[in-house]
Amino acid sequence: MIKARSLASIKPLRLGSRSIGRFGLLPVRNYHFDLLNLKIGYATRVENHPDSERLYVSQIRLDETGSVKQICSGIREYVPRESLEGNLVVVVDNMKKCKLRGQISEGMILCGESVSGDVVSPCTLAKFDFSLVGKNVVLESGSANEPTTRRIRSSEWEDISSRLKVAEGGRITYRDETTMEETYLSVYDSEGRPVPVIVKGLPAGSAVK
Repeated sequence: MIKARSLASIKPLRLGSRSIGRFGLLPVRNYHFDLLNLKIGYATRVENHPDSERLYVSQIRLDETGSVKQICSGIREYVPRESLEGNLVVVVDNMKKCKLRGQISEGMILCGESVSGDVVSPCTLAKFDFSLVGKNVVLESGSANEPTTRRIRSSEWEDISSRLKVAEGGRITYRDETTMEETYLSVYDSEGRPVPVIVKGLPAGSAVK
């Protein structure tokens, strides 16, 4: 059984190592994984953006009701449409809504990216299980918190995503901002078993963003 703790106990801002600035030592701001709301989504439809050769416009189902969110992704030149449409994806669900070349985008599809930047692959699950749509992605064997509804800031996302990596076997890990320990990302099925979040076709050490 995964224990839950209150969000009230979470400090959004943590001070990590220090760096040398113009006026001496400056604190480096490190943000906690719990500021992310990652969900498993199902790409019901993926179309080319009408005004951009680099963007997809995807309809992503994120719950059991069948309602969808529209997400624009700049991965069209790297990822075939069939690798998205009809597949499970991992969505950053607390991004601020924006417009990309005139199309509304309500989140972001999490992807792995090679060191050279020329290979991109969407994050997914180790097995296809439609019942996991809408489930929150958590740190495996960690405490499960209520998912945040707060919109994540760009600086927070940049810091947190810098500690997401591809490990051996394509599994996605997060390096804790305080202990530096790496933990796998998973979702838990109805029987409490972890289902790994993975990325295909990328070597260990690749970035996730």
